[in-house]
Amino acid sequence: MVVKSGRVPFANAVEETCLLVWRGGRYTCRILIPDGGSMSEPLFIIGGSIHALHSWPRLEQRLADRQMMVFLEPPGVGDSDAVPGGLTWEYLTGAAINALEALGIARCNLLGTSAGAPTAYRVAQQAPERVARLLLLGASPRLCPEANETLSSVERLVGQLSNAPVGGKGSRQAKEQARALVNIFLASSTAATPVTRQVVARALARRVVALPGHVLGNFVNYNRTLLIGRDLMPAQKIRGVRTLVLTGQKDRVTPPSDGRKVAAMIDGSVFMSVRAAGHMVHNEREAEFADVVTRFLTDDSLDGLSYCGPPESLAARQSEDAAAVLDATRSSTSSLRSATEGTEDSSSSSMTTP
Repeated sequence: MVVKSGRVPFANAVEETCLLVWRGGRYTCRILIPDGGSMSEPLFIIGGSIHALHSWPRLEQRLADRQMMVFLEPPGVGDSDAVPGGLTWEYLTGAAINALEALGIARCNLLGTSAGAPTAYRVAQQAPERVARLLLLGASPRLCPEANETLSSVERLVGQLSNAPVGGKGSRQAKEQARALVNIFLASSTAATPVTRQVVARALARRVVALPGHVLGNFVNYNRTLLIGRDLMPAQKIRGVRTLVLTGQKDRVTPPSDGRKVAAMIDGSVFMSVRAAGHMVHNEREAEFADVVTRFLTDDSLDGLSYCGPPESLAARQSEDAAAVLDATRSSTSSLRSATEGTEDSSSSSMTTP
């Protein structure tokens, strides 16, 4: 049900907000529809545990004129209802597929970022016919102990913010807590200058301070219920979906090694790391992120991008590794056969009567 509509102030596009229901839980989608049509299938975005309907302003400004975008705020995230019976990946996956059906989107480009990546993975795995392309950003099969401790630190900071008294969020202490939280997710430096990093950090900290207490509470509950110390990805592989897995080279929460593990679970996938970026690639390298998204959605080449490492085909690497193992096995078998034949010849010689 459309509850709000209007023009997008910064683009030639229409904006709609829809209210949806899944198994008793209410949640929302925000849709941007360009006047001139979309360059590719709708980009359906499932963000992290603190992302809301308006968490992607820079991407919107760069793509809204030419790409239809759908921002999902699933149950248990942001302003959406708490999940009846508690959060599960199965519930969130069902809510995402339900949104596609309710909006009449037969096929989409699916972007899952951070804590939204496991849901996006499951949608592509369970309903591959609905996914033209899958893009995972900051994905991990299971957070490492250091990342679990990082999220525990985040939880403590968020708890302090959400318990701040009325008017207390504008205090110096609250702002320092918000900056400390944001700094965990950013790289130690950006592609431009330290000043650029400071600007990004301040902007994100202001957003965090402005979040209502119940939104921060949803964030903590999501991390505690689904992320910390838990397997994030199902055992089943994804087949038949063109996939790009992206990770910031300096990501301390989901490092490149985690991204490569996820890519190895998806047939034919490509892995790339974004230079001078941490966990917040879409904020730290906003222009570059919009560029790689555009290239991927339009099937343009990903080779030779100055802001990324070279594309890595994990499937090709696995084939090469398998071939190497097979060659080693054949070589070992051949050597064993030669040694056996040599032994037999020696034995026959020793049994010959002089």
